Amino acid sequence: KGTEVIGAECFSLVHGGSTAPASCLTCRTFETGETVQTEVQEANLDNRWFDVLACPIKSSAGKVTHIVHILRDITARKKAEEWKQALRKRLNQQQKLAAIGTLAHGAAHEINNPINGIMNYAQLINDQSEKGSEIAEFSAEIVVESERVASIVLGMMSFSQEQKELRVAVEVEGLLESALMPIRDSLDANEIVIETVVPANLPSLCCQRRQIKRMLIVLLDNARDALIARYPDAHANKSILVTVVQVDQDGEACLRISVEDHGGGVGPDTGTRIFEPFFTTKERAVGAGAVGRGLGLSVALNIARDHGGTITMETEIGEWTRFHVLLPIDSGTETKETEGGI
Repeated sequence: KGTEVIGAECFSLVHGGSTAPASCLTCRTFETGETVQTEVQEANLDNRWFDVLACPIKSSAGKVTHIVHILRDITARKKAEEWKQALRKRLNQQQKLAAIGTLAHGAAHEINNPINGIMNYAQLINDQSEKGSEIAEFSAEIVVESERVASIVLGMMSFSQEQKELRVAVEVEGLLESALMPIRDSLDANEIVIETVVPANLPSLCCQRRQIKRMLIVLLDNARDALIARYPDAHANKSILVTVVQVDQDGEACLRISVEDHGGGVGPDTGTRIFEPFFTTKERAVGAGAVGRGLGLSVALNIARDHGGTITMETEIGEWTRFHVLLPIDSGTETKETEGGI
Protein backbone atom coordinates (compact mmCIF):
# COMPACT_ATOMS: atom_id res chain seq x y z
CA LYS A 1 0.00 0.00 0.00
CA GLY A 2 1.15 3.56 -0.66
CA THR A 3 0.79 4.53 2.99
CA GLU A 4 3.17 1.70 3.96
CA VAL A 5 5.79 2.81 1.47
CA ILE A 6 5.91 6.50 2.37
CA GLY A 7 8.61 7.14 4.95
CA ALA A 8 9.78 3.50 5.01
CA GLU A 9 13.39 2.41 4.60
CA CYS A 10 14.03 0.84 1.19
CA PHE A 11 15.92 -2.11 2.68
CA SER A 12 12.92 -3.05 4.84
CA LEU A 13 10.60 -2.96 1.82
CA VAL A 14 12.89 -4.85 -0.56
CA HIS A 15 15.00 -7.11 1.62
CA GLY A 16 12.71 -7.43 4.62
CA GLY A 17 15.54 -6.63 7.03
CA SER A 18 16.13 -4.08 9.75
CA THR A 19 19.47 -2.87 8.38
CA ALA A 20 20.88 -2.23 4.93
CA PRO A 21 22.71 -5.23 3.43
CA ALA A 22 26.37 -5.06 2.48
CA SER A 23 25.38 -5.02 -1.20
CA CYS A 24 23.12 -1.95 -0.82
CA LEU A 25 23.40 0.20 -3.97
CA THR A 26 22.11 3.30 -2.19
CA CYS A 27 24.94 3.11 0.35
CA ARG A 28 27.48 2.63 -2.42
CA THR A 29 26.15 5.64 -4.32
CA PHE A 30 26.33 7.80 -1.19
CA GLU A 31 29.96 6.69 -0.71
CA THR A 32 31.17 7.01 -4.30
CA GLY A 33 28.82 9.64 -5.68
CA GLU A 34 28.45 7.53 -8.82
CA THR A 35 25.37 6.08 -10.52
CA VAL A 36 25.10 2.34 -9.95
CA GLN A 37 22.93 -0.11 -11.89
CA THR A 38 22.64 -3.89 -11.66
CA GLU A 39 20.22 -6.82 -11.89
CA VAL A 40 19.34 -8.77 -8.76
CA GLN A 41 17.04 -11.62 -7.79
CA GLU A 42 15.28 -10.87 -4.52
CA ALA A 43 14.31 -13.81 -2.31
CA ASN A 44 12.12 -11.59 -0.12
CA LEU A 45 9.95 -10.71 -3.14
CA ASP A 46 9.12 -14.23 -4.39
CA ASN A 47 12.52 -14.61 -6.10
CA ARG A 48 11.58 -12.02 -8.70
CA TRP A 49 14.22 -10.27 -10.80
CA PHE A 50 14.73 -6.50 -10.70
CA ASP A 51 16.75 -3.96 -12.63
CA VAL A 52 18.03 -1.70 -9.83
CA LEU A 53 19.23 1.87 -10.42
CA ALA A 54 20.68 4.22 -7.79
CA CYS A 55 21.34 7.72 -9.15
CA PRO A 56 22.83 10.50 -6.97
CA ILE A 57 21.52 14.06 -6.71
CA LYS A 58 24.33 16.39 -5.69
CA SER A 59 24.51 19.84 -4.15
CA SER A 60 26.37 22.72 -5.78
CA ALA A 61 29.36 21.68 -3.70
CA GLY A 62 29.29 18.20 -5.25
CA LYS A 63 28.00 16.43 -2.14
CA VAL A 64 25.38 13.70 -2.53
CA THR A 65 22.23 14.92 -0.82
CA HIS A 66 19.57 12.58 -2.26
CA ILE A 67 19.34 9.29 -4.15
CA VAL A 68 16.88 8.38 -6.88
CA HIS A 69 16.38 4.65 -6.32
CA ILE A 70 14.45 2.82 -9.04
CA LEU A 71 13.49 -0.88 -9.08
CA ARG A 72 12.04 -2.24 -12.31
CA ASP A 73 10.55 -5.76 -12.34
CA ILE A 74 12.25 -7.71 -15.16
CA THR A 75 11.14 -11.21 -14.14
CA ALA A 76 9.24 -11.79 -17.40
CA ARG A 77 12.30 -10.78 -19.43
CA LYS A 78 14.56 -13.08 -17.41
CA LYS A 79 12.19 -16.02 -17.88
CA ALA A 80 12.10 -15.31 -21.62
CA GLU A 81 15.92 -15.29 -21.69
CA GLU A 82 16.05 -18.60 -19.80
CA TRP A 83 13.54 -20.09 -22.25
CA LYS A 84 15.61 -18.87 -25.21
CA GLN A 85 18.76 -20.32 -23.66
CA ALA A 86 17.06 -23.69 -23.10
CA LEU A 87 15.73 -23.61 -26.67
CA ARG A 88 19.20 -22.81 -27.99
CA LYS A 89 20.65 -25.69 -26.01
CA ARG A 90 18.04 -28.07 -27.43
CA LEU A 91 18.74 -26.80 -30.94
CA ASN A 92 22.48 -27.36 -30.48
CA GLN A 93 21.76 -30.87 -29.23
CA GLN A 94 19.54 -31.60 -32.24
CA GLN A 95 22.24 -30.31 -34.57
CA LYS A 96 24.72 -32.60 -32.86
CA LEU A 97 22.37 -35.56 -33.31
CA ALA A 98 21.80 -34.60 -36.95
CA ALA A 99 25.57 -34.63 -37.49
CA ILE A 100 25.79 -38.06 -35.86
CA GLY A 101 22.95 -39.21 -38.10
CA THR A 102 24.83 -38.08 -41.20
CA LEU A 103 27.96 -39.86 -39.98
CA ALA A 104 25.97 -43.02 -39.23
CA HIS A 105 24.46 -42.97 -42.72
CA GLY A 106 27.91 -43.25 -44.27
CA ALA A 107 29.24 -45.62 -41.63
CA ALA A 108 26.37 -48.04 -42.25
CA HIS A 109 27.55 -48.65 -45.83
CA GLU A 110 31.28 -48.42 -45.19
CA ILE A 111 31.44 -50.62 -42.09
CA ASN A 112 28.53 -53.08 -42.19
CA ASN A 113 29.59 -55.05 -45.26
CA PRO A 114 33.26 -55.61 -44.34
CA ILE A 115 32.45 -56.32 -40.70
CA ASN A 116 29.92 -58.96 -41.73
CA GLY A 117 32.57 -60.54 -43.95
CA ILE A 118 35.06 -60.60 -41.07
CA MET A 119 32.44 -62.09 -38.80
CA ASN A 120 31.42 -64.81 -41.26
CA TYR A 121 35.00 -65.86 -42.10
CA ALA A 122 35.92 -65.93 -38.40
CA GLN A 123 32.91 -68.15 -37.74
CA LEU A 124 33.96 -70.51 -40.56
CA ILE A 125 37.47 -70.73 -39.08
CA ASN A 126 35.99 -71.39 -35.65
CA ASP A 127 33.71 -74.13 -36.97
CA GLN A 128 36.63 -75.91 -38.65
CA SER A 129 39.08 -75.54 -35.75
CA GLU A 130 39.78 -78.05 -33.06
CA LYS A 131 37.74 -77.29 -29.96
CA GLY A 132 39.88 -75.72 -27.23
CA SER A 133 42.72 -74.75 -29.58
CA GLU A 134 44.20 -71.28 -29.82
CA ILE A 135 42.73 -70.83 -33.30
CA ALA A 136 39.25 -71.66 -31.98
CA GLU A 137 39.71 -69.25 -29.08
CA PHE A 138 41.01 -66.38 -31.23
CA SER A 139 38.40 -66.83 -33.97
CA ALA A 140 35.61 -66.87 -31.38
CA GLU A 141 36.96 -63.60 -29.97
CA ILE A 142 36.97 -62.09 -33.47
CA VAL A 143 33.30 -63.06 -33.85
CA VAL A 144 32.41 -61.46 -30.50
CA GLU A 145 34.30 -58.24 -31.25
CA SER A 146 32.82 -58.05 -34.76
CA GLU A 147 29.34 -58.39 -33.29
CA ARG A 148 30.19 -55.55 -30.92
CA VAL A 149 31.19 -53.26 -33.80
CA ALA A 150 28.05 -54.20 -35.76
CA SER A 151 25.94 -53.49 -32.67
CA ILE A 152 27.52 -50.06 -32.20
CA VAL A 153 26.79 -49.19 -35.84
CA LEU A 154 23.21 -50.37 -35.36
CA GLY A 155 22.87 -48.02 -32.41
CA MET A 156 24.27 -45.10 -34.40
CA MET A 157 21.87 -45.85 -37.24
CA SER A 158 18.96 -45.37 -34.87
CA PHE A 159 19.74 -41.65 -34.94
CA SER A 160 19.92 -41.50 -38.73
CA GLN A 161 16.59 -43.31 -39.17
CA GLU A 162 18.12 -45.22 -42.07
CA GLN A 163 16.67 -48.59 -41.14
CA LYS A 164 13.14 -49.26 -42.36
CA GLU A 165 12.56 -52.65 -40.76
CA LEU A 166 9.06 -54.06 -41.03
CA ARG A 167 7.10 -54.83 -37.89
CA VAL A 168 6.18 -58.46 -37.33
CA ALA A 169 4.48 -60.48 -34.61
CA VAL A 170 7.23 -61.86 -32.38
CA GLU A 171 7.08 -64.31 -29.47
CA VAL A 172 8.59 -62.48 -26.50
CA GLU A 173 10.33 -65.53 -25.03
CA GLY A 174 12.22 -66.15 -28.30
CA LEU A 175 13.00 -62.44 -28.55
CA LEU A 176 14.50 -62.45 -25.07
CA GLU A 177 16.57 -65.56 -25.75
CA SER A 178 18.02 -63.99 -28.89
CA ALA A 179 18.96 -60.86 -26.92
CA LEU A 180 20.73 -62.97 -24.30
CA MET A 181 22.69 -64.98 -26.86
CA PRO A 182 25.49 -62.45 -27.63
CA ILE A 183 26.17 -61.70 -23.94
CA ARG A 184 25.62 -65.13 -22.38
CA ASP A 185 29.32 -66.02 -22.51
CA SER A 186 30.14 -62.77 -20.71
CA LEU A 187 27.51 -63.52 -18.06
CA ASP A 188 28.93 -67.00 -17.49
CA ALA A 189 32.52 -65.73 -17.39
CA ASN A 190 31.58 -63.21 -14.68
CA GLU A 191 29.48 -65.76 -12.74
CA ILE A 192 26.24 -63.83 -13.26
CA VAL A 193 23.01 -65.80 -13.01
CA ILE A 194 20.18 -64.79 -15.36
CA GLU A 195 16.57 -65.62 -14.46
CA THR A 196 13.67 -65.03 -16.84
CA VAL A 197 9.99 -65.14 -15.90
CA VAL A 198 7.82 -65.17 -19.01
CA PRO A 199 4.22 -66.47 -18.77
CA ALA A 200 3.33 -69.04 -21.42
CA ASN A 201 0.08 -67.35 -22.48
CA LEU A 202 1.52 -63.96 -23.47
CA PRO A 203 0.38 -62.56 -26.83
CA SER A 204 2.91 -61.91 -29.58
CA LEU A 205 4.46 -58.45 -29.73
CA CYS A 206 4.16 -56.50 -32.98
CA CYS A 207 7.55 -54.82 -33.35
CA GLN A 208 10.73 -54.27 -35.32
CA ARG A 209 12.45 -57.35 -33.97
CA ARG A 210 16.08 -56.23 -34.47
CA GLN A 211 15.41 -52.90 -32.78
CA ILE A 212 13.69 -54.45 -29.75
CA LYS A 213 16.51 -56.98 -29.48
CA ARG A 214 18.99 -54.08 -29.52
CA MET A 215 17.04 -52.32 -26.77
CA LEU A 216 17.03 -55.44 -24.58
CA ILE A 217 20.78 -55.97 -25.07
CA VAL A 218 21.43 -52.42 -23.83
CA LEU A 219 19.40 -53.02 -20.65
CA LEU A 220 21.04 -56.40 -20.04
CA ASP A 221 24.49 -54.87 -20.65
CA ASN A 222 23.83 -52.18 -18.05
CA ALA A 223 22.63 -54.71 -15.49
CA ARG A 224 25.71 -56.89 -16.09
CA ASP A 225 28.11 -53.96 -15.77
CA ALA A 226 26.44 -52.79 -12.55
CA LEU A 227 26.87 -56.25 -11.01
CA ILE A 228 30.50 -56.56 -12.10
CA ALA A 229 31.25 -53.11 -10.64
CA ARG A 230 29.74 -54.03 -7.27
CA TYR A 231 30.77 -57.70 -7.10
CA PRO A 232 34.12 -58.35 -8.87
CA ASP A 233 33.98 -61.95 -7.58
CA ALA A 234 31.18 -64.49 -7.16
CA HIS A 235 28.29 -63.40 -4.94
CA ALA A 236 24.80 -64.65 -4.08
CA ASN A 237 23.25 -61.37 -5.31
CA LYS A 238 25.11 -61.43 -8.61
CA SER A 239 22.01 -62.09 -10.68
CA ILE A 240 19.72 -60.45 -13.23
CA LEU A 241 15.96 -60.96 -13.16
CA VAL A 242 13.93 -60.38 -16.32
CA THR A 243 10.14 -60.48 -16.04
CA VAL A 244 7.45 -59.95 -18.66
CA VAL A 245 3.79 -59.28 -17.85
CA GLN A 246 0.77 -58.08 -19.77
CA VAL A 247 -0.72 -54.84 -18.42
CA ASP A 248 -3.45 -52.40 -19.36
CA GLN A 249 -2.19 -48.85 -19.92
CA ASP A 250 -4.92 -46.25 -20.47
CA GLY A 251 -7.15 -48.88 -22.05
CA GLU A 252 -4.39 -50.24 -24.33
CA ALA A 253 -2.98 -53.76 -24.01
CA CYS A 254 0.77 -53.57 -23.36
CA LEU A 255 3.68 -55.76 -22.38
CA ARG A 256 5.96 -54.62 -19.55
CA ILE A 257 9.49 -56.01 -19.68
CA SER A 258 11.47 -55.42 -16.48
CA VAL A 259 15.22 -55.90 -16.04
CA GLU A 260 16.40 -55.92 -12.41
CA ASP A 261 19.90 -56.09 -10.99
CA HIS A 262 21.34 -55.88 -7.47
CA GLY A 263 24.20 -53.56 -8.33
CA GLY A 264 24.98 -50.31 -6.55
CA GLY A 265 21.87 -48.43 -7.71
CA VAL A 266 21.72 -45.12 -9.58
CA GLY A 267 22.32 -41.81 -7.77
CA PRO A 268 19.87 -38.91 -8.15
CA ASP A 269 22.30 -36.77 -10.19
CA THR A 270 22.95 -39.61 -12.62
CA GLY A 271 19.31 -40.74 -12.66
CA THR A 272 18.11 -37.46 -14.15
CA ARG A 273 20.55 -37.73 -17.08
CA ILE A 274 20.88 -41.42 -17.94
CA PHE A 275 18.70 -41.16 -21.04
CA GLU A 276 20.58 -38.14 -22.44
CA PRO A 277 22.59 -38.83 -25.61
CA PHE A 278 26.37 -38.90 -25.00
CA PHE A 279 25.98 -38.99 -21.20
CA THR A 280 27.93 -41.84 -19.63
CA THR A 281 29.54 -42.73 -16.33
CA LYS A 282 31.79 -45.34 -17.98
CA GLU A 283 35.28 -44.65 -19.23
CA ARG A 284 35.17 -47.15 -22.07
CA ALA A 285 32.88 -49.57 -23.81
CA VAL A 286 32.28 -52.92 -22.16
CA GLY A 287 30.35 -55.60 -23.99
CA ALA A 288 28.03 -55.48 -26.97
CA GLY A 289 26.59 -52.14 -27.89
CA ALA A 290 27.30 -48.46 -27.72
CA VAL A 291 28.10 -48.70 -24.05
CA GLY A 292 30.65 -46.26 -22.70
CA ARG A 293 29.78 -43.80 -25.46
CA GLY A 294 26.64 -42.46 -23.80
CA LEU A 295 24.41 -43.79 -26.59
CA GLY A 296 23.07 -47.04 -25.10
CA LEU A 297 20.09 -45.88 -23.04
CA SER A 298 19.26 -42.96 -25.31
CA VAL A 299 19.07 -45.38 -28.25
CA ALA A 300 16.98 -47.79 -26.17
CA LEU A 301 14.53 -45.04 -25.22
CA ASN A 302 14.25 -43.91 -28.85
CA ILE A 303 13.44 -47.48 -29.89
CA ALA A 304 10.74 -47.77 -27.22
CA ARG A 305 9.22 -44.42 -28.25
CA ASP A 306 9.27 -45.43 -31.92
CA HIS A 307 7.03 -48.33 -30.88
CA GLY A 308 4.66 -46.08 -28.94
CA GLY A 309 6.14 -47.10 -25.60
CA THR A 310 8.57 -45.80 -23.02
CA ILE A 311 11.29 -46.81 -20.54
CA THR A 312 11.26 -45.87 -16.85
CA MET A 313 13.69 -46.57 -14.04
CA GLU A 314 13.37 -47.10 -10.30
CA THR A 315 16.31 -47.63 -7.98
CA GLU A 316 17.44 -47.83 -4.40
CA ILE A 317 21.01 -46.78 -3.73
CA GLY A 318 23.16 -49.71 -2.64
CA GLU A 319 20.35 -52.21 -3.25
CA TRP A 320 18.92 -52.57 -6.77
CA THR A 321 17.89 -50.96 -10.05
CA ARG A 322 14.92 -51.84 -12.27
CA PHE A 323 14.29 -50.68 -15.82
CA HIS A 324 10.72 -51.09 -17.04
CA VAL A 325 9.97 -51.14 -20.77
CA LEU A 326 6.30 -50.55 -21.61
CA LEU A 327 5.35 -51.49 -25.19
CA PRO A 328 1.91 -51.61 -26.85
CA ILE A 329 1.23 -55.16 -28.05
CA ASP A 330 0.09 -53.80 -31.42
CA SER A 331 2.20 -50.78 -32.37
CA GLY A 332 1.21 -50.88 -36.04
CA THR A 333 1.66 -54.08 -38.04
CA GLU A 334 3.26 -53.56 -41.43
CA THR A 335 3.37 -57.26 -42.35
CA LYS A 336 1.44 -60.34 -41.28
CA GLU A 337 4.56 -62.51 -41.11
CA THR A 338 5.03 -64.19 -37.72
CA GLU A 339 8.44 -64.72 -36.17
CA GLY A 340 9.23 -66.85 -33.17
CA GLY A 341 12.57 -65.18 -32.51
CA ILE A 342 15.50 -63.49 -34.17
